[in-house]
Amino acid sequence: MIGMPELEQLARQSILSTLDLHFAELMGRLSANTSPELSLAAALTSSAIGKGHVCMQLNSFAGTRLGNPVVCKLPSRTDWERQLRACTVVGAPGDFAPLILDNNGRLYLHRYWRYEQEIAHALLRRASMPAGGVDEAQLKQALDRLFPEQTALAPDWQKLAAAT
Repeated sequence: MIGMPELEQLARQSILSTLDLHFAELMGRLSANTSPELSLAAALTSSAIGKGHVCMQLNSFAGTRLGNPVVCKLPSRTDWERQLRACTVVGAPGDFAPLILDNNGRLYLHRYWRYEQEIAHALLRRASMPAGGVDEAQLKQALDRLFPEQTALAPDWQKLAAAT
């Protein structure tokens, strides 16, 4: 069983931060059907974001033990996903819920899931556009303006680099 005392112990071991604990507590209060697994998943998701990730991958933690000495053993990915999907604060991609759990076992804050989707769509849109041709006369004019003629006999390497 993983409760707030265990999460606090993980914070004392610097595995989680105080922010992670408060976020886990908030998700527990907001959920109509809270569970220790939700609290832990919320805390680990907050921790992952604090470390620069956009989500927490359940596979990275499922079935492992946290803490030294061990504070808790985490559920298998299958059990953890089932428990999280039963929580009202966890939705599927496209749902409006504080936490989004996708089919690959990635748990996001809704905002970060949305950001990732927007970036992915923008990249796909740009990748599907035909590449535009270069107007060589306009390019030469711009390069000549930025890199005026030099009297030296050596090539202007900066101008050549900019041209490529």
